[in-house]
Amino acid sequence: MEENNTSPDPKLRWQNRRRMAWIALISILIVTILAFFVVVESRLKLLGDVIKMFYLSMASIVGAYVGFATLDKKV
Repeated sequence: MEENNTSPDPKLRWQNRRRMAWIALISILIVTILAFFVVVESRLKLLGDVIKMFYLSMASIVGAYVGFATLDKKV
């Protein structure tokens, strides 16, 4: 019988997680720049709650990557 090796390469998994964290960080910067220089102030008042949730979720992704990467290095 053949063994079914379904677990992905750990190095590849961390590379994908790192990409996801970088994309989240870059998207935070893009939204901030757009909010300051492109979007009209009246629209910002309407989008305030959505932007807050966006920042929270993207910062959570970045924070989780940093935390788990640090934990992985200590173990």
